[in-house]
Amino acid sequence: MKTLVLGGNGRTGKLVVQELLKANHPVRLLVRDRTKLPDELLNNPSVECVEGSITSLSDNQLEEYIKGCSTVVSCLGKNPTFSETFGGQKLVSPSTERIHNIAKKLHEASPSTVTRFILMNGSMVFNKDFDSPSWTQRFITSLLKTLMTAFRDNVDAAEFLRSHPNTPGFEWSVVRPGQLIDKSEVSEYTMTKSTTTSLSETTLRINVADAMRRLITSDECWKQWKGLMPVVHDKKA
Repeated sequence: MKTLVLGGNGRTGKLVVQELLKANHPVRLLVRDRTKLPDELLNNPSVECVEGSITSLSDNQLEEYIKGCSTVVSCLGKNPTFSETFGGQKLVSPSTERIHNIAKKLHEASPSTVTRFILMNGSMVFNKDFDSPSWTQRFITSLLKTLMTAFRDNVDAAEFLRSHPNTPGFEWSVVRPGQLIDKSEVSEYTMTKSTTTSLSETTLRINVADAMRRLITSDECWKQWKGLMPVVHDKKA
């Protein structure tokens, strides 16, 4: 079945689509402006492109796009402008809650329907079940939540999922990288249950995309990480 990718026009979302297509996995893209997509993507028979913004879609419209997809990937994020980072409306957490509710509804209508949801987040968003952040990390994250709407949005999305571990028809995993950097090739990396990252630790963006691809295409990988918040660590030379 297809994977619905939200935020497929973004820097990480594009790489998730790229890695899925390399694995011959069909993709449904929800993008605000399809003219910004390259022709090779628009003309790819494995890609279905739907134009629209998740914030402007009704629940019924979003439900139609989720139907027929085994997995929904959220690479949503606010634009890195001052006004969007420190103000404005939340995006990630309300979208996460809507997808959860739609998946539950689809399962109630058809008990064999299970929707997998993968949320891209960050290593400074802690999992209270496994992480033991230092005093400094706790202070910094508390400050970020107070000052930055975008960070608080990510925390709220992860906390919503963590508080809904057993919703019928809905399974989830939250992928947490460090500070993202760009390189073209996948390198060796690991995934761990808890974060041991420092504020300065970096993660290749392409490795995050590959980790998401593995979660989507490998049932074994999904079983290992569903209901958890794996942290992606690049292996250092």
